[in-house]
Amino acid sequence: MAQLINSLIKWAIFFGILYLIFTNFGTFLIILFVLVCIAYYFIYQFKKKIKEASNNHTHFRFTFNGQDFSQTNGANNFDFNDFQEQFRRGNFQGANSTFSEVSKAKEFFGFTSDPTKDDIKKRYKELAKKYHPDINDHGDELMQQLNHYKDVLLKTFS
Repeated sequence: MAQLINSLIKWAIFFGILYLIFTNFGTFLIILFVLVCIAYYFIYQFKKKIKEASNNHTHFRFTFNGQDFSQTNGANNFDFNDFQEQFRRGNFQGANSTFSEVSKAKEFFGFTSDPTKDDIKKRYKELAKKYHPDINDHGDELMQQLNHYKDVLLKTFS
């Protein structure tokens, strides 16, 4: 009889432990399932918003025209239409000079290699004395070329 009670106690403890394991494990599985479902829902909603945004073509597009400028004070005399017309005609000189123009400027100044900013300024003073309209008979033409080529060289080698 003692052995039967002892055996029943062992089986009761065994089933009790199984009950505790499965009830707690079941609770754990239910909580884990709920968390996975919530995470899936938020990811689904996030993907849905991204897809809607890409379908609506909500990309930024930048356009520019002369009417975007407004004169805030009397000192601003910029007219985009004049600028655009100069650019169309090819009279616009950007920040970068062409290779042929740089080589012409170097030849005009007498440089055989790439000059420094100080070399350009020094040679400009020498040539300005030589080509000044009051000194030579060529008029203002050589001085204008000198000034233009000085700007080209300073933009290129500064």
